[in-house]
This record gives sequence, C-alpha cells and structure tokens, in this order.
Amino acid sequence: MIPHQAHPERIAEVSERYRTVLAEEARGRGMTLFEYVGRVGGMPKSEAHVYRDRVRSGSGGPLLTAAYDA
Repeated sequence: MIPHQAHPERIAEVSERYRTVLAEEARGRGMTLFEYVGRVGGMPKSEAHVYRDRVRSGSGGPLLTAAYDA
C-alpha cells in the first residue's frame, strides 16, 4: 500500500469535532493526525468495507463509529 499524502489545508477544513475524533484515533495508534489521515486515505476498499460493515451492524462500538463518521 502506498500511503496518501495528507494536505494540511484540507485537514484544516474538517470540522473541529471530527478533527478531534481523528486526532484521538491517531494518537491511539501512535501516529500523527496527518499520518493517520494518509493511512486511511490509502486504505484498500476491502479493508474500509470491513470497518463500514462493523459500524452498520452496530458491532464497531462508539469509538469506531465516531472515527468512521469523521
């Protein structure tokens, strides 16, 4: 997987509420916000669909749901 480049000006456009959620998720993974956004941006659809399906089924829990919504 080739990581996507996260652009600071685009991340700045994300609402403060969602940026906070994403930053918390990034910290929990030992990453910066920009690294995390780049990783998620480069995530294969098949992996993203696993998370989507967990959220839709209600089995992802509140943290995954918040990160997915962000």
